[in-house]
Amino acid sequence: MANVEAKATQEAATTTSPTPADRAARLVRAETLVKDHMLMSAAVGLIPAPGFDLLAGIGVQLALLKRLTTLYGVPFSENAGRGIIMSLLGGVGTGALGGGLFFSAVKLVPGLGTLFGVASMPIAMSAVTYGLGKVFIAHLEVGGTLADFDATANRGYFRDLVRRGRQVAANLTATTPTATKEPAKL
Repeated sequence: MANVEAKATQEAATTTSPTPADRAARLVRAETLVKDHMLMSAAVGLIPAPGFDLLAGIGVQLALLKRLTTLYGVPFSENAGRGIIMSLLGGVGTGALGGGLFFSAVKLVPGLGTLFGVASMPIAMSAVTYGLGKVFIAHLEVGGTLADFDATANRGYFRDLVRRGRQVAANLTATTPTATKEPAKL
């Protein structure tokens, strides 16, 4: 009986401790997931209907969280994921949050308003997706879960990543050939 328990403990230890090569490969896959979801967020930002772009963007971000938690072998809860996203977005500040709502609402104005909203939303949506993905990769890399994620403690880091994400998104959407892009595989 002791041998069976020892063997189960040994197997559990080997499955929970990935090798450095496994961790590096997992990190590359995680980064690819973030880039793929940034592109999806950019596409969602092109939706001309105000409000629907924001709802679809949150859906893309939830999908990113689900894929990252699956990659890291962590349980996923849609309610927890949605709460974390909303908490992080609320922590970005009213200016940034109001800006997202403004860019979405400006699509109501025929002509130039629609053009301006459609031109600005893809970058904003991609930047938020970038920040969310990067925050969660860092959290999951150290063994974190959705249950122990502290949104309040990560708000400043998330805000900085969203700022950085604007530049990354501008470069990514401008240089990525969509016809030859392969999606990330888990």
